[in-house]
Amino acid sequence: MRVTIFLPSLSTGGAEIATLRIATALVDRGHDVDLRTVRDEQAANRRPDERVLSATFAKRHARSAIFDLARDLRARRPDLLLTAMDQANVAGLVAARLSGTRMPVVVAFHTEVISASQRSKTLYARVRPSVARWTINRADHVIAVGDGVRAGLLQLVPTGSKKITTIYSPIIADELFELAAEPVSGLGFDLAETVLAVGRLAPVKGFDVLLRAFARTERRHPHAHLLILGEGPLRGELEQLARQLGIAERVHLPGFVTNPYQFMQRCGVFALSSRWEGLPTVLVEAGVLGCTIVATDCPTGPRELLGGSARATLVPVDDPGALAAGLSGALDQPRQHRDGKEDGDWVEHTLIESGRRYDQLLREVLARHTAGP
Repeated sequence: MRVTIFLPSLSTGGAEIATLRIATALVDRGHDVDLRTVRDEQAANRRPDERVLSATFAKRHARSAIFDLARDLRARRPDLLLTAMDQANVAGLVAARLSGTRMPVVVAFHTEVISASQRSKTLYARVRPSVARWTINRADHVIAVGDGVRAGLLQLVPTGSKKITTIYSPIIADELFELAAEPVSGLGFDLAETVLAVGRLAPVKGFDVLLRAFARTERRHPHAHLLILGEGPLRGELEQLARQLGIAERVHLPGFVTNPYQFMQRCGVFALSSRWEGLPTVLVEAGVLGCTIVATDCPTGPRELLGGSARATLVPVDDPGALAAGLSGALDQPRQHRDGKEDGDWVEHTLIESGRRYDQLLREVLARHTAGP
């Protein structure tokens, strides 16, 4: 089977790296895979497998890449189109129709749409549920990266239960443990007494709340540090807030790093302070590396992933006091990292299992499409 995968870019998000791993998993299973992106953006650790035929349309927006994608589909004649993330999903559906190839289109949602639209203040947030509803109704099949994401999509399209399938992204691979084993040097502070967070410096991640919570841990943990790995538009605001709270010397914002796993392997606590998520990749990575985790009970993902874990604490969203209590309690405990590689709770997130499920679903969609009504 020849599959074209279409997404916005190969930038730093969890959805991007998950999609790259899906491409690799499909190639491993004998499929020919073309990868197409809207923008010419590629983080240092977002390189496609050499067996994947990758190209970019070098456009600013997904809508401006529609005709390019349509021409590419017409020329390459894939059996199926797989898209990921809102705007690429819409553009992919339109391009497939314009291509005249009548190929089936499978779309993937990485965010719980209703919660994201309710909590975001952007103009797009107002129309996002309607866009998602349009996408679901026109796609041949829909993949949700978690049960919470699927439940939100079913609120938008209650009749879509047979059309929407949960498949966890392929997050866990041997590379994760190899990168985690790499040494860390030159930090100037002890990672064992460090609260680690990873993510884009954007409102959705709630790092302003994390800074306020960390400031409250000072009396009990005067030697603790906060390390946030990521880049984004709120850098200046977060740096200013750290100065206002008097914790600037213990808060570190080094930007995007290609290997966050070496820090996860050694940190005292891993924190997720998000206001909403889909299914947070970093929580799976931190969990399988044996981190003690403190996370907001945001919609969706943390409870689905960590609800039964003795090594995780869930706290309310946008509550610095509760988050501070969780961080302090975790820092009070002896650091007992374990290698979670053999933990059965994470099997569905492995490259092998997720790849198997993607392979099975895409074959079923193509078979139904070929059989006709």
